[in-house]
Amino acid sequence: MVSPVAEAVAEVVVAGNKSYRFMAKLHKHPKLNAAFIEFPYDVEKEFGTKGQVKVVADIDGVSYRGTLAKMGHHCHKLGINQSIRQQINKNFGDEVIIEISLDDLPRVVAVPADVNTMLNKDVQLGSYFRGLSYTHQKEYINWIISAKKATTRVNRIEKMQQMLQQKEKNHDVCAVSDLYSKSLNRYVFAECMKIQNYFGTLKNIKKIK
Repeated sequence: MVSPVAEAVAEVVVAGNKSYRFMAKLHKHPKLNAAFIEFPYDVEKEFGTKGQVKVVADIDGVSYRGTLAKMGHHCHKLGINQSIRQQINKNFGDEVIIEISLDDLPRVVAVPADVNTMLNKDVQLGSYFRGLSYTHQKEYINWIISAKKATTRVNRIEKMQQMLQQKEKNHDVCAVSDLYSKSLNRYVFAECMKIQNYFGTLKNIKKIK
């Protein structure tokens, strides 16, 4: 049975075998650079729970595993991260065709060998990481494997280790730190160029004299 929300949001709805296909709008999170879609069905009636529901979704042809959650909203919603938005070339306010079904398979993140080596050196650190949610583990690993240079990857693993030691669940703090380092390096480079230009000017003045 389609909820009143579906009448307002979904234009196409096909339900069967716990598979739900509909059109939805990408809403912007009020405080974060994050998007979500509203699930146009009564979750309690469809899945037998008022709580969170793990689902697998196809968003404009891109596969995604996430969780339907209410979190103070008037209905259950599914978060759509920036990576997915970039892959489907959609942003806030755009509409997507999405198909959702119950995800009852174990969620295991494939941890690269170099990250495993770091985690295995400290039992408590490894235990803390493996105790994180699938989403937080995946965010960390995606951040590591997205490094284009070997040196960047090594630096990120070191930062990941530091953040896990501080019990940080989200890699975003690392990403901000990474961005700050790049900004600082650019600032230092610019200041050095100013100094170099200054002394170069003085040298030219002396030649003129």
